[in-house]
Amino acid sequence: MVRCTAEKALLWAMQRRNTTILVFVSVLCCLPSFSGILHAQTCYAVSPSGSGSNSGADWNDAMAGIPSNQARGARYYLADGTYLSGGQIIFQQPASGTSTIEFRKAQSYDYGRSSDGCSNDISTGWSASTMGSSQAVFTGSSTWYIVTPYYVLNGNGNSTAPGCGGGGSTSTANNTTVVASPPTPTDCGLKVVGSGNGSSGATNIISLNSGNNTTLEYVEMLGAGYSGTGGNGDLEIFGPNTSGLTIEHMYAHNAGCVFIQDVGNGTTVDHSYFWATQPNGSVGCHGQAEYETGGTSNGARSNNVYRDIMGTAIWTFASGAGTANNWEYYNNTIFYSTPLATWVSSAGVAAPSDAILDCINSGVNCTNFTFMQNNTINVPSFGQNGFGCENTCTWTAQNNIWYGNSNPAKWQGSFSTESNNSFLNTGGCPGSGSNDVCVSSGAPNPYNNWAASNFTLASDNSDWNNRASLGSPYTVDAAGNTFTTDRGAYQFGAGDPPPSPPSGLSAVVN
Repeated sequence: MVRCTAEKALLWAMQRRNTTILVFVSVLCCLPSFSGILHAQTCYAVSPSGSGSNSGADWNDAMAGIPSNQARGARYYLADGTYLSGGQIIFQQPASGTSTIEFRKAQSYDYGRSSDGCSNDISTGWSASTMGSSQAVFTGSSTWYIVTPYYVLNGNGNSTAPGCGGGGSTSTANNTTVVASPPTPTDCGLKVVGSGNGSSGATNIISLNSGNNTTLEYVEMLGAGYSGTGGNGDLEIFGPNTSGLTIEHMYAHNAGCVFIQDVGNGTTVDHSYFWATQPNGSVGCHGQAEYETGGTSNGARSNNVYRDIMGTAIWTFASGAGTANNWEYYNNTIFYSTPLATWVSSAGVAAPSDAILDCINSGVNCTNFTFMQNNTINVPSFGQNGFGCENTCTWTAQNNIWYGNSNPAKWQGSFSTESNNSFLNTGGCPGSGSNDVCVSSGAPNPYNNWAASNFTLASDNSDWNNRASLGSPYTVDAAGNTFTTDRGAYQFGAGDPPPSPPSGLSAVVN
């Protein structure tokens, strides 16, 4: 992700599956302080109801809603308001090489001036209090359906922590409290809300069908949660026939099924916060943060938070025979709030029931998977953690911390390298690699306040400060600091501020 010194331009593209297509594309444009504007774009002003001539030439003449005809290489600034309340938007502008179409939330610091990277200044008529102080909201079924490539959907936030403006702000995990907005909603400039209630499975919030190279950034995605015995809530992001999806700084919460499914090869999910899946297994949704069929390759999941993920696993590779190859997971934190009993009882699923990273079903293999410097915290007694494998799997696992988990980490498959992992107060130690640390009980809490999403280390302790020296991308922690000694997702004492925490939380680790 490229960031500019004064103003920030964020590359975004999103994809969706059903009946109303809109293409969001953005050319990555940046304003280095030493060289002026690079890649200036034609910009347009957009508001829910429009104004003046509706030409988009400035905020006095804003387009009325998302235009059906969009220009490749253009940037569309969105004012506050509701752009869809039912139905869907289809993004289908034909591709033109790698030229993008970007839909960017207008903010007080970026609203279409030449200094924002626009070849035309659209700032006349701008009002930060009415146009740049809230979100652009889309609500529906298969709300965004993206069927052509190179769309960018950019909420244009500022937060450097996982998610956009921090994670959730409530004290318990169930299908009513996780719907709360993030502490700084404007940081998630775009909000997509699913209607859920699929009668024979989940409906999608964002569908990607041949919408390759889509980017989603600073987006809040709110699912419909558990919908009872008659059906599921939302599957959220579904991406058959796609590749090259990039998700950065997303806050996704209250999924009724799965957050991300079948997005294919060459995908990246980074600095995002996923809170709560609540699947209904009786109608076919087993639940997990992500689900991929066999045969996908080259995925990266980094610097994310996965909280209260119910169902089979955090990441599942299953169904469709084939070998998933070359996936990497690093600087992520998986944790469970306390208590979870009410939620688990209503959904009838465990957390997670099989493993953290799971490769299952006949003919599905997982090779060259790396699991590096992640945190796994407070997995309850009805959940499993570690690695699940039913066929051929090869893992590399180094510099991870398992803390306060009720059960030992599952350790299936073969390990190319397994070393420098810490198993602390976690019911047993499956690993036998060099420099592993195993403290079944009585180990100190490594974290400053993990229950409040602050996973920075509280001290430099021998239980976790002997890391294996690794090459890029494993040299930098989740806050952008250089690793020197520590395991887990953060280097102790690096000086950068911790992630913005939710407030009013409490938790107990037995």
